[in-house]
Amino acid sequence: MDSCILSSIHREPSLLLLAPSRLSPTTPDSQLAVSGSDDHTLRVWDLATGQCLHTLRGHTKPVLSLVLSSNGELAVSTSQDQTMRVWEVATGRCLHTLKGHTKPIVWVGLTSGGRLAISASEDATIRIWDLARGECLHVAATRMLSVSSFALSADGQVGIVSSDDDEFSIWRFIWDLTFE
Repeated sequence: MDSCILSSIHREPSLLLLAPSRLSPTTPDSQLAVSGSDDHTLRVWDLATGQCLHTLRGHTKPVLSLVLSSNGELAVSTSQDQTMRVWEVATGRCLHTLKGHTKPIVWVGLTSGGRLAISASEDATIRIWDLARGECLHVAATRMLSVSSFALSADGQVGIVSSDDDEFSIWRFIWDLTFE
């Protein structure tokens, strides 16, 4: 177990609606939270004690965003190293390293069922990933020079993509995926 303390967690200014987040919501039982850092790591925190339970290592550049599954079992992180990683929160084990983007990945979100992840990258693409298999299912080009942020509606049906040159677009997702 690491000896880091919650009080040393990364302080960040208030995040705008479309800004990527490096601090996850808590697990459903409000016992744990996950943070991402410029030191290339994620940390799993026990909120009752303030102790760091796990330091998750694998990214080779700063962590840009992360999301926690609705059941609190998985964390998905993105990085300037152009990868996404799927982590088991309880053990700190990396289940998958997802590759395909050619520039930093600025945002990640999960569909309500937690089976799919959506990533947005500075390479101007949106990718849809199957988390169980660790595979990219679809790549969509945005027609922007670069994606700087992305937001997904709570029902997973609408996405808003923005770029640094004040351009944005609204996407409607029609999910027609069958899983075995």
